Amino acid sequence: MTSELKVDKITPASGTNTQIGEAGDTTNLSAGTVTLPTTIITGQTEKTTLVDADKFLISDSAASGAFKYVQKSNLPSGTHVLLATATGTNVSGFNINSIFSSTYKVYRMIIRKAMPVQNDVSVRLRMRNASGGEVSSSLYKYVRQRLRDGAVDNYANQSESFVEIMSGIFNEDEGGGANCEMIFNVDRDTGGNNAINGYWTAGVARNNDEASWHHGSFYYDDSTTDEPAAGLKLYTSDGNNFSRCFVAVYGITGAI
Repeated sequence: MTSELKVDKITPASGTNTQIGEAGDTTNLSAGTVTLPTTIITGQTEKTTLVDADKFLISDSAASGAFKYVQKSNLPSGTHVLLATATGTNVSGFNINSIFSSTYKVYRMIIRKAMPVQNDVSVRLRMRNASGGEVSSSLYKYVRQRLRDGAVDNYANQSESFVEIMSGIFNEDEGGGANCEMIFNVDRDTGGNNAINGYWTAGVARNNDEASWHHGSFYYDDSTTDEPAAGLKLYTSDGNNFSRCFVAVYGITGAI
């Protein structure tokens, strides 16, 4: 038995909800246009961090527009995962903790517009352990070269308490200050033989429109420490502040 009901409006009784159909019934609305309030989406609680099992409703163009869902785990993603940022003006340095782990083997750090308070200083790096302690013992080995105004400066330090990334940085905004990119390779595969090695390249603009190029590599062996390096510190050689600096660290997926 079928019947047809034609009305302009259905109003639920006061304090109740309107129910159409019973459990197991199918209500077909495909023959017309259904207008839904925007609060169906905007009225819900926002979720700011997605997990792989979260689902999105889609219309599948390959199946005549049939409704299907896609999980976050099905979506394409990039190779760089942002792990930490550090920005500031008039800061003494940046302690960036809890970035190195067994999750990633390769990391990338970008330093933008680094500018110290004082002139002619260097930017240095040290490791920090999982407890937040700064590793200042002589476990760093690095080589670095600076090309500037027709001159070449070479540096080689095989037992140092830091890694010097850039030198001759001035308190000037010419060319956007000092900018650097570093790649860290982190070995967590072999028990007590934890190690980090990396390389970098940097461009610096300073007074008198002089440009310089800095590049180098370093090796840090933390097998003699109580715990492996988990983070890093960036600071100036004279202990004074950065008047400005921006830092971002990414973990790179898919690295062998």
